[in-house]
Amino acid sequence: IVLAVALWPVLPSFRPALAFAAGAAWFTLAAGQVLHESWPPERAGESVTFSGEVVGAPVRHGDRLRFLLRTSTGTGSAEVPRRVRLDWYRPRLAVRAGDRLTVRARLRPPRGFVNPAGFDATRRLLARRIGAAGRIEQAERRGGARSSGALHRFRKAFSERVQAVSDRLDVAALHRALSVGDRAGVPDGLSERLQRTGTAHLLAISGLHVGLVAMLGGALAAALATLLPGRARPDRQRAAIWGGLLMATVYAALAGFSLPTRRALVMTIVALGAAGLRRGARPGDALALALFAVLLFDPMAPLEAGFWLSFCAVAVLVWAFAWRPPVSGARRPGSGMLRAQAVLALGLLPLSAGLFGHWVPAAFPANLVAIPVVAFAVLPMLMTALALHALDFPISAPVAVSEAVLGRLLDGLGWLAAQPWSAWTLPSPGPGAMLLAFAGVAWLLAPRGWPARWLGLPLLLPLLLAHSDVPETGGFRAAVLDLGDGHAVLIRTAEQDVLFDTGPGGSDWDRVDAVIAPSLSALGVDAPDVVVVSGAGRDHGGGAASAARRWPSALRRFPGGSGEHRCLRGDAWRSGGVTFRFLHPTPGLPDLGRDSGCVLEVSGAGGSLLLPGGAGPAVTARLAHFGETGHDAVVVARAGRGDALHDAWLAEASPRLAVVPAALRPARPDGTLGALRRRGATVLETGRCGWIELVFRPGEPPTWRAGAEASPRFWHRPLGCPQQR
Repeated sequence: IVLAVALWPVLPSFRPALAFAAGAAWFTLAAGQVLHESWPPERAGESVTFSGEVVGAPVRHGDRLRFLLRTSTGTGSAEVPRRVRLDWYRPRLAVRAGDRLTVRARLRPPRGFVNPAGFDATRRLLARRIGAAGRIEQAERRGGARSSGALHRFRKAFSERVQAVSDRLDVAALHRALSVGDRAGVPDGLSERLQRTGTAHLLAISGLHVGLVAMLGGALAAALATLLPGRARPDRQRAAIWGGLLMATVYAALAGFSLPTRRALVMTIVALGAAGLRRGARPGDALALALFAVLLFDPMAPLEAGFWLSFCAVAVLVWAFAWRPPVSGARRPGSGMLRAQAVLALGLLPLSAGLFGHWVPAAFPANLVAIPVVAFAVLPMLMTALALHALDFPISAPVAVSEAVLGRLLDGLGWLAAQPWSAWTLPSPGPGAMLLAFAGVAWLLAPRGWPARWLGLPLLLPLLLAHSDVPETGGFRAAVLDLGDGHAVLIRTAEQDVLFDTGPGGSDWDRVDAVIAPSLSALGVDAPDVVVVSGAGRDHGGGAASAARRWPSALRRFPGGSGEHRCLRGDAWRSGGVTFRFLHPTPGLPDLGRDSGCVLEVSGAGGSLLLPGGAGPAVTARLAHFGETGHDAVVVARAGRGDALHDAWLAEASPRLAVVPAALRPARPDGTLGALRRRGATVLETGRCGWIELVFRPGEPPTWRAGAEASPRFWHRPLGCPQQR
């Protein structure tokens, strides 16, 4: 960084390269510090006692309370990272922002799931400089709440008050999200409805909302300035600028100064500052200055998807409009809005495909209505409610007006989301397809006079027509997803896709919508043909209801089913030269709880795989009794517990590969995993390797690839995943 600054005045021709090198070094220093302070993987699960202050408003999910603790220096806290995210199940204290606590918690590294697609929690934790995550075993308060948490307590009180005076849960969730950035308790289906209509920005206070509030504040300040008498009347433009800055800052504070709001506030300050100084800054220069300011104060911002969406959206608009001369003559009302939405729909296509694996044609009509409604009806009412709440006046009137408008908008978005063309799922594009798509979009949206702009269309085809690798006849692939202690395996043949188990669900967040469905889309599967729910256990069948709602045409097989829905020993079918055969439960067997679940064998010319589901050692003992032991690979059930597989089965079986879908835990030499290793099996744990794909090709031994190795990221630290031999 020092070298780049020193060479800046000497080498003007190399300033872009120097700026890039300095920015990369600044980012590397910030990321390296967070990684250095993170909780080490070898101490995963260790209980530690430490003290700290609650930062931000705690969030409740069912029986679980989640909050961020900023640890204090002193006895017992020196070895703990500065910021720790904690979960407390069935808390025995009312935790508020600013509370000082002493806790005993079982800590683990700041690691999320590693899957083909879906939310990357590890990246989010790193971006927020969280060095450890943990589960509280016991906690006690060390005194009253500090004044530093007063703002968050105000936000929490307003959020609860809005919830109390709202009639619809979905509208109340949007009210809380748009006013104070509270995204907890979003009803099932609302997030999906917003995603399928390209209006998910309504759930996050972004640059659009901060900019709209700044415009409202500026308009209000300018109007008030005109009411002042002669000499006391300030310049309307300056009054509008200062009013906009004040409203934007207050709004960002009420949102908790989250990363998106800080980024949006910096961009707003840059834009209004240039106008206040009466500098004729070009749009590209203003964008570059805002980018510099954001990265200077928040070097970890590029790890957030919102960073790329915000700056790319502005860059697309600048590229499409800033170079064009103004059109003479009157325009039709709303024509600028139409053109801007059309440009954004096309310009953000590569980014949407790369980040989220879909393109949303419905975003164009949805945002044409949603943005004006939120700007001119919802946000003014919510700002009025916030002011009334601060003065301790009733807020029911403005909330009722906003609810009436927002309710109609959500009903319309629900109808739009139900249309089959509203969202298109795209397989994960490769780097080459992404680069071509960006070049094609830039060519299509180039200024007037650019030669043959239609040539940009063919460059989009690799992105839109990407296809997945389908196994050859007789072979199959089995992708074991990383769901912590949850269980979901996708088996792909040349003709059929089978999903075995649906992961956790119930009181905790559902993995079907958040992880499984996006991962299947990234692997080229729009919907599975068959869904097998091995049992009623929460880790295996918790998402069964969500899977039935999302994929209604898939054939479901489960214990206790009848006809083609049953899974009894002897039931089998063939697909693409691969045989699917149930080995358990046996007809006439009484109800054995978890041991009555489905056990599936998948076999073909490339080898065989055993999926015992949630069955315990008694079931694998029966399999050994029936001689069902000749499998090349096994997915170890029961989260890799010491008694997952019976000794009798282990004594006769000799699997080459054993996959353990379980959260990260310290390695144990005893029990099932130790026995498998002693027999020469390669043990792959999703907690260490991320999602794991087993590949069975005819005439070849089974191979595998680990998600953390196939798509390496510097924030996915190596945790001892075995290498391919």
